[in-house]
Amino acid sequence: MNKILRLFFVAFMALVGSTAFADDQVDELVWDAMGLDGTSNNYVDFSGIKFTSSAVYAGNASTGTGKYIQLRSKNNNSGVVTTSSGGKLKSVTIAYNEATTGDRTVDIYGSNTPYQSAADLYGDAAGEKVGSIALGAANMTLNVEGEYAYVGLRSNSGAVFIDKITIVWDGEGGETKTATAIELGEYLTRFTPGKDGDETNLPNVVVTSGDAIVEGAEVKWSLKMGNNWIMGEEEPSIGDGKIYIPNHSCGDLTLTAKYEGNDQYEGSSKSYTLKVYKGYMRIQSILEDFPEVGGDTWAAKEAEWNKGYQASYWQVDEQFSPKTAIVTYANGSYTYIKDDYGSLLLYGSGLGFKKGDEVALDMAPSIPPHYSGVYGTLKSYNGLLELAVNKDDVELYVKSSDNPVEPKTITLDELNQTNMNEFVRIEDAEFVEANGKNLTFKVGDETLAVYNQFGIKVADDEGKSLLEPGTKYNLEGMGDVYWKNQTLTNQLYLINFEEAVEEVAIKSFKMTINCDGEEFTEEFPASDWQNKVIEGKTSSIKIKQIVVETGKPMKYVGFIATMYKTEDGWQHDEEAWHTTNLEKRDDGTWAVDLGDDYELIPDIDGGDGSSYQETFEFFIYAEDEAGTPIHYNNGGQDKNYKVTFTPREDPTAIGNVNVNDNVNTKLYNMSGQPVTRTYRGVVIQNARKVLR
Repeated sequence: MNKILRLFFVAFMALVGSTAFADDQVDELVWDAMGLDGTSNNYVDFSGIKFTSSAVYAGNASTGTGKYIQLRSKNNNSGVVTTSSGGKLKSVTIAYNEATTGDRTVDIYGSNTPYQSAADLYGDAAGEKVGSIALGAANMTLNVEGEYAYVGLRSNSGAVFIDKITIVWDGEGGETKTATAIELGEYLTRFTPGKDGDETNLPNVVVTSGDAIVEGAEVKWSLKMGNNWIMGEEEPSIGDGKIYIPNHSCGDLTLTAKYEGNDQYEGSSKSYTLKVYKGYMRIQSILEDFPEVGGDTWAAKEAEWNKGYQASYWQVDEQFSPKTAIVTYANGSYTYIKDDYGSLLLYGSGLGFKKGDEVALDMAPSIPPHYSGVYGTLKSYNGLLELAVNKDDVELYVKSSDNPVEPKTITLDELNQTNMNEFVRIEDAEFVEANGKNLTFKVGDETLAVYNQFGIKVADDEGKSLLEPGTKYNLEGMGDVYWKNQTLTNQLYLINFEEAVEEVAIKSFKMTINCDGEEFTEEFPASDWQNKVIEGKTSSIKIKQIVVETGKPMKYVGFIATMYKTEDGWQHDEEAWHTTNLEKRDDGTWAVDLGDDYELIPDIDGGDGSSYQETFEFFIYAEDEAGTPIHYNNGGQDKNYKVTFTPREDPTAIGNVNVNDNVNTKLYNMSGQPVTRTYRGVVIQNARKVLR
């Protein structure tokens, strides 16, 4: 063979291996020819699409925001199928758009049964997988072996972006009938049993050929439950132009209208997807459905909850009147709402709400309510319950803004699933250390896990930590549970922190006492518990005034005192208790002036014929504004405050002379009367006679 003939033969063989013969039919699928508008990210159903061959194409795809065919493998039953044959399938070629990155693959299926919709590719009707074309493969053409009259394509995993799909048929089995298409009227895309009733109408159907209506064409409806379908009380069904959906059902329903065709017209079909959501009237019902994370029930349900199911939240009361919810916190994709019954995390970007927004679910308050709602996937993310939503599926409007939102103060023991997604406050948490976003605190002897999910500033601009080890803080955040590697951690998503300052309920009080005509005031600070010893004649002891200084608002302050009446030990006589209430003064203190009405009765023989009260014991009782009792005590224990009155010696009996002149010691003349320090002569000082 000469050189020219060899070159011709090589070129011919290359042509045979990569190009269709003249009798073959070639369909080139591009975004605009498939009815994809290229203006939004929405996935849409299409059907009745024809190119060169007799094949009719249907499916579900999007253009994203670019001029390409966008497919993905979940949520929308996305893909491309043929509902009418183009002959014998010979090859499929994929031209990926540069927007496709990573490990992406298109799977190709062949069948000898017409596909109804792209949803068939996700179930038993997928046919046989004949091959795949991966991004970056050396050969982007799959030559199909075997006899297949219909083809289907879908993404193996994740989103793929395709400039063109080229499908070659051999043309021998091509049909010569006139093609038809099915047009559907308006139809629902989502439905909630109970909220929307238990049935809905099928759309009106028109069979067309070109621009003309095919007269007398009869259409049969069928439904198929998606792989995500959760069975309710019974299976859904079709009858009398309606779809019946039992209660407690949820998932995707594919509704298909099919025209069988006749000698003149090809058959055709068109499908649409109805998303059915399990409905909840209140968040409490959602929480009751959610099993205990980490328990035996969770082990059985974990995979299901990680995958999730379609659910709607439409808050109404028992009379089906719309209610409102409050946004307790919003940051990025995290929006927390709280109704009268519980708290829920809405996980989705761009929702546009802020803390303090009162949100309503009824979109038209001036007319009878139509019970709108929030639609999404109720699921668990590492044990944390969330309703994953898209912005367009959140039918809430802001009724009012900047409403006060106060955290719920809880103990460390209460930081668990009960307060999951709740706005909470934990006080007196001692900072231990930080490891990236993981912050460790201690409350008492127990460890508190805190996660800085929202990027709260915990260091200054120079990187120095704003949290000091060993310092106690009051923390605010969202209650969270984290289940990983068979370990459950109850933790706090941090929102705010402040150094804990001990707030003393009662700072101090003063008691003015009159002992035999000598009046003086004793002060008892909150930091000090002591037994005060007062020396003096005790034939008359009167409590004249009590003044209490409070460190925070109180609604009640009282004074309780008792006396011990025997020398045989500390005896408590219930009848000896004396109680009086104090009134709040303009300066914020609480006080009572007792005059001469609160006299202590001397009750014990002093041994020299006189009687005196040996010990006077008392404490302050109060209630804060919330009605919580607060005792004036030390270390959290009820410790009474005691004043011991010690009798003086007989002032006429002169003892040792002491010239130590302590300026704080009171002086008395020989008649027992108080004198100043300018007095000259014999005085009584510290129960001794002193010459001045």
